[in-house]
Amino acid sequence: MATREEIVGAINQGIESVNQTFGGLTDEQLATEVYENGWTAKEILAHLAGRQSTYDMVLHMARGGEMPQSADGDFDVDSWNQQVVDEYSGKSRDELLSQFRTVHESLAEQVKDLDDDTLAATVVTPRGEMPASDILVGSGGMHSTAHSNDVAEALGLNS
Repeated sequence: MATREEIVGAINQGIESVNQTFGGLTDEQLATEVYENGWTAKEILAHLAGRQSTYDMVLHMARGGEMPQSADGDFDVDSWNQQVVDEYSGKSRDELLSQFRTVHESLAEQVKDLDDDTLAATVVTPRGEMPASDILVGSGGMHSTAHSNDVAEALGLNS
């Protein structure tokens, strides 16, 4: 189980990675497809900027709430993510970066105030069961860093 310090550290590392990778990208670079048959760099940034609803859902489930269901009774992660991308992708890079920072700085502050039971609570996700703390360290921090690394690699920024 991840500690508060590990979660906040991962979130802060994610913020740094996103700022470093996306902060200086041109419109041309933002339009570059990063994933085969998938998102552009800007769409990835939109995905990261729109994570508030995901964090709200994880914390809701950690406090005993249910995962939202679609009409057919399942939760489709890909559709959920695409809805967020569609909602946010019309914003500028700077608006997305600002939104990203706000969401993740807020998450870090929330984590500092979470009680031990919420952090330790088992959350059932489409990808399996995990303690809320492990979801937050992964989703709140490492997820941002991984996407940033993918964008940097696709654009040849790691050279």
